[in-house]
Amino acid sequence: MNRRDEYFERRERAFQGQHQPYFLEIRSAPSSATADVFSIEGEEAIGQESRFKIQFTHTSHDLSQREYLGKRGSLLVQPPHDPTRQLKPDPARHKFGVITGFSKLSTLRGQSGPPVHTPCAA
Repeated sequence: MNRRDEYFERRERAFQGQHQPYFLEIRSAPSSATADVFSIEGEEAIGQESRFKIQFTHTSHDLSQREYLGKRGSLLVQPPHDPTRQLKPDPARHKFGVITGFSKLSTLRGQSGPPVHTPCAA
């Protein structure tokens, strides 16, 4: 099995049976396969760089900035399919970029909640 297959298999195991509308795909950062994205803020404009701030939780409390900073990756946006509507679902979209910032916002000590991390992509 190659690294690409291992990456996607890991993601499938982590989110089995759940529709995830967003995925952070940084294949050179294996831990990104199990990042649970919950917030995205961004700006896109013609002729300007797009910037996104992505917040996610992760089961690991010790993610490394080195694993993420400067890495190329994408944000996969997968709108959910509503079978009650007769329209075709919107197609999945990728936003490609490079991680230019990474910070750990919080860790819930003594609680079961995962830490919140924020990478910034340009």
